[in-house]
Amino acid sequence: MKVITGNRRSGRTTELIKEADDTGAIIVCANQLLCTHVSHLAADMGYSVRVMTFETLARGGAQGQGSPVLIDNLEFCIRSAFGVELDAVSCLADEVRTIIRDPEFRELVR
Repeated sequence: MKVITGNRRSGRTTELIKEADDTGAIIVCANQLLCTHVSHLAADMGYSVRVMTFETLARGGAQGQGSPVLIDNLEFCIRSAFGVELDAVSCLADEVRTIIRDPEFRELVR
């Protein structure tokens, strides 16, 4: 599993959109409003991606589609599904990509 981290507006969702377009993965968002935002952002970038809510995923919405799943803003999904705030998480990751923007807004990827 790949983990993409970064500050707000650093390009995390953009990375997911590019990957979803390349792989045919489904992007999962916390709610329908965020799904619509991601769909419009992808279209503005010239990409076509499939999106679904975390609730739809939890009800088996991706089963049988044979597609990988990319979760956008995991903390929003957990908060929406369970009504709790996350203080910390641990997970297995084959790759960790951190996106940082410096004061001049140049994107740095580590």
